Amino acid sequence: MKFVVKLFSSGFFIGYVPRGSGTVASVMASIIWLLLSGKGYYPILPLFFTVTGFTISGYAERVVFREPDSSRIVIDEIAGMLVAYTTFSFSWNQEGFLYLGAGFLFFRFFDIVKPIPINLMQRLRGSAGIMLDDFLSAVIANGLMQLMRVAIFR
Repeated sequence: MKFVVKLFSSGFFIGYVPRGSGTVASVMASIIWLLLSGKGYYPILPLFFTVTGFTISGYAERVVFREPDSSRIVIDEIAGMLVAYTTFSFSWNQEGFLYLGAGFLFFRFFDIVKPIPINLMQRLRGSAGIMLDDFLSAVIANGLMQLMRVAIFR
C-alpha cells in the first residue's frame, strides 16, 4: 500500500528530483496534455489525478513522507496542470504552442506566488491543503487562457 501511494503521490518518482520537482511534474503533465488532449478520454486524466490526489496525498504526507506538504508529493501539480488545460486541445500551430506555454506559465505563477485566495487553501490540513491551492491555481490559469482565446483568436 505504501509503495503505491509513494508511486502516485510522487508522480511516478518525479517528486524525488532534487530541485524543482513541482516544475518537473508540471512539465511532464504538459507533455501528457500535448500528446493526449485530442483523445476522447483526455477529460478522465485530470479527474483521475485530482480524485487520486485528494484520496492519497494526506496519507502520503502523514505516513509515507512524514512531513507537511512534502516536496516529494507532486500529484497536486500534475492534477493542477491537467485541469488548467482541460478545456483546450493541443494543435501543432501557433495557437497550440501559445496555450501550452501560457497554461504552464500561468499555472506555475499562481502555484508558486499563491496570491489570495490561493494561499488560504494551503492553510488547510491534509489532502485539502495539498490539493486545493493547485486546483484553484489551475482554474485561474484556465480562466486566463479563456480570456486569451477570446482576445487573440476570436
